[in-house]
Amino acid sequence: DATDKTKGAVADATDKTAYQVFYQAGYNHDDIYYMSADPSSPPHKDAPSFAANLEDAITSWSLGRLQDGDPLYLYLADHGDPEVFYLNTGNNSITTLQLQSWLQAFQSQRPNSPVVIVIEACKSGSFITLAQSLSGPGRIVVTATGDNNDSYANPAGQGGGYFSDPFFDALAQSYSLWDSYILARHAALAQSGSRQTPWIDGDGDGLPYPVDTNDEGAGQHLGLGRPAGLSGDPPYI
Repeated sequence: DATDKTKGAVADATDKTAYQVFYQAGYNHDDIYYMSADPSSPPHKDAPSFAANLEDAITSWSLGRLQDGDPLYLYLADHGDPEVFYLNTGNNSITTLQLQSWLQAFQSQRPNSPVVIVIEACKSGSFITLAQSLSGPGRIVVTATGDNNDSYANPAGQGGGYFSDPFFDALAQSYSLWDSYILARHAALAQSGSRQTPWIDGDGDGLPYPVDTNDEGAGQHLGLGRPAGLSGDPPYI
């Protein structure tokens, strides 16, 4: 098994899968802000993976494209430690508190827009659990593993993350966010020998499913299509 320590080699493969899933579902390039540490600069790349670029994407770029009520999807895939996400293989990282402040800035301008955060990294569950947490009203936080567990990936050239691959495969087949999470959770548990424990928190209390059964069904109304009753354009990632 390839652990997160080698994930730098496969993070871009997983990112590209996510990009293609949304693109093929009908979201054009202007709907997707794609950051990558890949030096080959794929044609759909908007910016390198720097903290300042992520901040700008959340607090500025998104506001020019979403009406209040349109969902914002944020997908992060690479290395991780407790309360830390590494944007590339160097020292460029962000913390729960930084990401929290940027999301609060977005939601202050779009208070009725659901926010979905998906994090594929080791210890990514630490972005859910208290004391520092991304969980809150109007948000669904999905993590590839728990707050004290590694996240695993296939060897370079043989796919992406144990969680992300089946998660985006399910979204591509029009499964809801919740059903995609459940399918990917089962797949990651099986492939990792139960060492990887995907979580989801949809009620904002910092207690994830399956610990908190109140989160069961979180995101059942969300997927690649626009949720019924919302105005404006489709969701963005």
